[in-house]
Amino acid sequence: MVKHNPISMLEVWYSVLIVHAILAMQQLYDARHNLDVCIFAIVNIISSICPRIDFYRICIVHNAVSTALVGRTLSTIAHVSAANQLERVTHLSMFPLFIYAEVFCWASMVMKQPFFQVIADCLWAIAGLRTMYYFNQKKMQSMAFAAAFFSSYMITIDIPMYSVRASTPITFMDGLKEIGDCTVTHDWSKWEQDSVWMMAYYIGGTQTALYLN
Repeated sequence: MVKHNPISMLEVWYSVLIVHAILAMQQLYDARHNLDVCIFAIVNIISSICPRIDFYRICIVHNAVSTALVGRTLSTIAHVSAANQLERVTHLSMFPLFIYAEVFCWASMVMKQPFFQVIADCLWAIAGLRTMYYFNQKKMQSMAFAAAFFSSYMITIDIPMYSVRASTPITFMDGLKEIGDCTVTHDWSKWEQDSVWMMAYYIGGTQTALYLN
C-alpha cells in the first residue's frame, strides 16, 4: 500500500495564494485598468508566487525575487502605486504617510528591528482611518467597512505581533549584507504568524485595488 503524506497547512495556504494569483492575472487581462492598479496587482501576484518574510530572510521559492532586497523594493513600488490610486480616488494626501511608512519598513527589515515596523503599521492604520472617513462620507459603505477592517487589524493584531516579536537587532551595514539572499523553509511554524496578513494583503488588497480602479 502506498503511503500518502498528509497535505500540510503551508501547502494549503500557498495553493490559495497561487490560485488567486492566476485569477488576478485573468482579471488584469479581461479589463482595462489604470497603471497604478496594474503595478500594485502585479507586485502582489509576484509576491503570492514567491512569498517571503523579509524580517527572517525566509522564502518558499529560492530566487532573486524572493530575497528581501528585491521583494521589499517591489513592495515599495506597489505602495507608491497604492498611494497614487488612493489620492486619485479620494483626493486625500496619502504620499507622505506611505513614504514615511516605507522608510520605517526598510529600517525594520534591514536591521531586524520590529519597533520600526510598529511605527510603519501605525502609519498604515492612520491611512486606513482616513480612507474610512472619506468613504463613509461618500456613502461607499463597503469600502468604508474594508478600510475600517484594515485599520482594526493593524491596531489589534499586526502592531501587537511586532511589538512582542523576538529579534536580535543588527547594524544597517550588516543587514545590507544579508538581504540579498533568503533561506528556503517549508516549516509552517515559521510562516503561520505572518500568513494571515499576507493572505489578506495579497488577496484582499489586490481585489480592493481592482474594484476601485
